[in-house]
Amino acid sequence: MALFVACNNPERPDPHAQAGEGEQAPPKAEAPPVASAPANGWGEDIAWRGYDEAFAQAKAEGKPLMLVVYTSWCSKCRALKPTFHSSEFADLSRDFVMVNADQEQVPGAMSQAPDGEYIPRILFFSPDGELHADVQNGHNPRYRYYYSPQDDLMGRMRQVLERHGRNG
Repeated sequence: MALFVACNNPERPDPHAQAGEGEQAPPKAEAPPVASAPANGWGEDIAWRGYDEAFAQAKAEGKPLMLVVYTSWCSKCRALKPTFHSSEFADLSRDFVMVNADQEQVPGAMSQAPDGEYIPRILFFSPDGELHADVQNGHNPRYRYYYSPQDDLMGRMRQVLERHGRNG
């Protein structure tokens, strides 16, 4: 059985107390979005969405979508995963609908291969589901949507956000 004890320390105001007259209530911190799909090791602080729901959600919320396609056995995919674990990355991801899809388990992920079925590949879409074909890694014309840990993935995210009038 868990025991919860409230502490009334006069030096530490009760965060649940109402502000009195002439006092300002403390600012409420924005709660991180809740994931509806498992992180699968791609960053626990990111609100991942399932592939099937994501495109509809992007449209409804007017947010761009970022799709990470991988497989569980891929060493390059495993090497990329730590890129998603920084707080800066998690903060930036809040302006996207985020999807991680194992192409062997998510049938729709296989259809998102504009230049081949290599992995990992990261694709960006408009809120209306249009692929941003020009948002690429910039260094490999054969595997345009392949990203390694050394690539500027957050720079590409900011590029997409600017295109959609978001600050990022």
